[in-house]
Parts: sequence; structure tokens; C-alpha cells
Amino acid sequence: MSRASLFRNIVFWASISTLICSIIVALSYFIGVHLNPQLETGELNWFFTGTFQEFRNWYPNYYLLLFGFAKGIIFLGVPLIFFFLAYASRLIRGQISQVYEWQIWLKEIIAYQPGTNLSFNLKIHLGGFLATLSTFLFFYFISKHLWPQLIIIQLSLARGFFLVGILLVFRIITVELPAVKDKIKDFLFEPCSPNQLAILRIICFGFFAIVCWQYPAFMAPYLELEIVPLPYMEWYTNLVQLSQGQYTIICKVGAIVNLMICIGMFSRSMLIINIPLIFIVIATPNFYGKVFHQHLWIWIPWIMAFSNCYHVWSIDSLIRKKLGKPYQFAQGWTYNFPIRMIWLIFGIIYFMPGFQKLWLGGFDWALSDSMLNQIYLEWYQHYDWRPFIRIDKLPWLIKFGGIMVILFELTYLIFLLFKSLRWVPIFGGILFHITTGLLMKIWFPPVLLMYIFYVNWDKVFSIKMPTFSASNRLFWFHPMIVTGFTLLVFNSIFGLLGIYSYPFSSFPGYSNIIETKIETLYIKGYQGNDQVIDINHLLKKENYRRENDTYYEGRIIEAWKLEANLNRAVTTYWAFLEDHVTSLKEIEKVEVYFQVVSIIPDKSGNPLHSEKIFEFVTRE
Repeated sequence: MSRASLFRNIVFWASISTLICSIIVALSYFIGVHLNPQLETGELNWFFTGTFQEFRNWYPNYYLLLFGFAKGIIFLGVPLIFFFLAYASRLIRGQISQVYEWQIWLKEIIAYQPGTNLSFNLKIHLGGFLATLSTFLFFYFISKHLWPQLIIIQLSLARGFFLVGILLVFRIITVELPAVKDKIKDFLFEPCSPNQLAILRIICFGFFAIVCWQYPAFMAPYLELEIVPLPYMEWYTNLVQLSQGQYTIICKVGAIVNLMICIGMFSRSMLIINIPLIFIVIATPNFYGKVFHQHLWIWIPWIMAFSNCYHVWSIDSLIRKKLGKPYQFAQGWTYNFPIRMIWLIFGIIYFMPGFQKLWLGGFDWALSDSMLNQIYLEWYQHYDWRPFIRIDKLPWLIKFGGIMVILFELTYLIFLLFKSLRWVPIFGGILFHITTGLLMKIWFPPVLLMYIFYVNWDKVFSIKMPTFSASNRLFWFHPMIVTGFTLLVFNSIFGLLGIYSYPFSSFPGYSNIIETKIETLYIKGYQGNDQVIDINHLLKKENYRRENDTYYEGRIIEAWKLEANLNRAVTTYWAFLEDHVTSLKEIEKVEVYFQVVSIIPDKSGNPLHSEKIFEFVTRE
């Protein structure tokens, strides 16, 4: 790698970033000081998320201009600045005659080192990325020191950094286009042993069979709640409304079907039949308010539905071998493509939360007290639990970790493309989930369990890869390819828009800026001679996760504030709790309190505000 090329690239991106940061800070300061109608409310995204009608109300005289600017800068601002610099560069150098020959100046401005050696030039691009990040963080810290109250500046800087990062990726693709094409093609269509896919079939569908069998007992209480259609799925809840008995039967059938796929009996038919079954089993309990992000358990069977995962290690393969018609291993890419598509799905799962953190929370998500408050909130929701390592005593480490989380999530997919760097996202992801599990009790097992797709099972079992025939024809409209890319496209759209639904969805971004105070419910129970029962103690004893009830508690608080009828909401919620924690059935009287509490451990003992909003007798 040429040191001169690396230095030139760092200076280039540092200069571009400095100019963009200066424009962002100037505009954000002007908007925040002179035009911000909601500065006192502290709403984070008022300027970028405001509707046309809201802008019309805020700025009657020039709402069209500001509305167009607010929406246009998100997608056009940074590219326009970049191309303006390119234009200015040609003028300054006196090459006016070539200004309008855009093919020439575009190629020269975008590409310093055109070539096909992607891994070599990647180091240079990495230098540009670090220069960009350092510049934006420098302006962030300066602006936080000078104008700490102007949230819009830090938010705009974070969004600017993201857009410059996209511009950097665009440049890499432009400069290294032949190498990028080869890299993506090699990544997706690299031949693989049929044993690799078959072993994953056995493990995954054996696991899904157990999940389907146990799901009725685990999810039954949710089916008793009021149906809450997910975005774009109203048609489904209107069309399909299952009773507990019907849902149980479908789950048992799903368990049998997945078991047959596991052992490889009637594999092709069972894989197709499993497409609607696995959706109904996994998705149905999510149409009652709480969304469990177990989408991978739907996406993986769908991707593998049209694969050749049964060509070895299956009853079907043994039968065909006995009949003298064994499966042929001509198309080696078909065994690896499902695995690589699942890797790409992992990349989307991580990238979108990283994007949401940066776009909605800004740099403050990691570098303010919000990151520490997020940890405190998880501790509070786990009954004031504390980890064995008091990470909150090291706030600088938490903030550094916050930045690393964002960078890890945004670059996860890129590192996967390179064999020499693939260990970074794999072990980084495992470490990330273990760390959040140990420090915050956020394990995310649906994702963590599926890391088995990164294991090279051929090496684990010392299986030699078979010799493939010369024929390896690529059929772009193969159902497996169409299904995989459909999942990628729609999950990307849902992730960018932050939509939580089924079968497509964004994964939780935890992108909110967390304050030290939260609104919550406190439930007091009475038994016998007005003996007070600590409900939280009973829930903790049964290892019940209060975080699962955030949606239901929020609806009760909202109904109380709107002076709506609380009886149905509270009694339904209590019946739901009784189904999960049987010891609550002994409670005879219940009082529900609205509270404002501090989540800071040393201050969480006494509520800042407490008000009884409802009481009822559970049984006469």
C-alpha cells in the first residue's frame, strides 16, 4: 500500500468532512436558534420528521422552502456538496474546458486508484473512513461544548456522518467495480459441500420441531388478549383468527412436519408445506400487542425451502440410492447459497439497528448519559438486578462501547465479504450478545442460536468435500434466489423505516434517548386480612420478564391519561399475569398505581410521583 495514496485519501475525506460539518453546524445553529418552534419541548426529530401540515403551521410564510430543505437534505444534501466540490476543483485548476465532460472529472474525483485489488485498496478506504469519523466526532464535541441545548446539531452531524459513509461506500464500488462484482459473486455462489447444508438442516429443523411442539404452552396467554394488527398485516388478522385449540393443533402439525424435514423424509413436499405452517406458529402470538423478534425462525425455513438440503444425510437420499437414482452434486453453489443468504440476513439484522441509533438518536445515543441510562433501565426492569461487574462505574468505557456498537452494526455486512476478516463480525457478534446478556440480561437467543450457520461443519466432522462436476450453471430465477433476495429487499425497507411486523421487520434498534425518569405501573396485591403482597417479588421468583409487558402497561397509562375506561385494560392485563405466574391467583384485591420513578440505582427506592388509578377485587 502506498503511504502517499493513504495520506492523500485521509486528507481528502477529512477536508470533505470538515466542509460538510461546517455547513451542518451553521445551518443547524440557525434553525435551532431562530426557527425551532419546539425547542422547549425537546422533541428530537421535529425538523426532519415534521409533516407538511406541521411545517405550514410552524412557518406560514416560508413553509414550502423549509419543508423542501428538511426532506431534501436527507438524501441530496451531501451528494450535492460533493459534486459541487468536484466542479469547483476543476474551475480552480483552470481546466474549464473539461468541466462539462462529466465522465472525465467524475472518474478522476471519485477514483484515486482504479483497480481490481479490492483488499489492497480497502486499507486506503479504511483510512478515509477513520478520517471521516474523527472529523465528525471533533465537530460533535465542539458543538456540545458551545451549544449543549441544541439537539439538532448533534443529530444533524450524526446523519451527515452516515451519509458521508454511504458516499464512501459508493466511491469504493465505483473505484473497484470489477473487484466488487467478483467479490459478491464469489461470496454468494462459492461451491460448498452438500454435507454442510444437510447438517444445518438436521440441527435447525430439529430445533424448529421442538419450538413448534412447545409453543402452545408458552404463547397461550397471549392468545387471550385483544388482537392488535401489525403494520400491513390487518388483512391477515381479519382473515385468520385462531382459537387456542386451533393454534395448538397447527403447532403440533408444524412439529411433525419439521421433524420429517429434519430426518429427510418427503423433504421437498415437507419444506413447501412448512412455509405457511412456520409462519402461523411463530407469527400468530405477535398479533396481540407484544412483538417477539423471532423472525429468523421464519426466514431460515423459507430460504431453505427451495434448497437441496436433503441430498445427503436424509431418508430420501437413502431411498434414492437403493433405487439406483442417487442425487447428483452438479450444482455446488446451490448448497452454499442458502447459507450465504442467511449471512446477508444477519448483516441486515445488525445494520438497520445501527442505522436507527445513528439516525434517530445521533451521536448522543452513545456519547451522552443515554447509554448509561439504557443500562439502568434494563436493571430496573429486572427488579433492580445488578451484574457482577458494575460497568456503570466506568462511564467512559460505556460511551466508547456505544460508539463501537454502532460501528460494529454498520460494518458487520462488509466484513463478512472478506474471508480474512470474517472472524471480526462472527466473534464480535457472539461477544456482543454475551456482553449485553451478562451486563443487561439482553441475550437475544433467536439470533444467537442461529450463529450455527457460521460453523464449518465439514471441518468439525472431518468430512471431505465431494468432487463437483464441471456443470455449475447459474439460474438467476431459481426460487431459492428469488426468495432470498425478496427477504433482503423487504427487510431492508422495513429496517430503514423502523417497522416492526411479520413476516418482514426491523429488529429492535434501542435507538431512543433514555432519560433518568420513566413512567411505569406499580401493582399492589392484598390477601386474607388485608395482608400486603409484594407483586414484584412473586414475579421475580417466577423469573417473569417485566420488559415483555411494556406495551400493555403503556396502554393502561395512556387510557388513564385520556380518562378512558380502565376496567377492561387492567383486568385483562391481570388475567394475563395470572396465566404466567400461578401464585398470583391467590391475590384477592389489586391496586394499580401510576408512578414516575428514577432508574438510577441509588435513587430508585422511592417514586418521584405515585397516584392510585384503579383497584378491583379479583374474586369474591
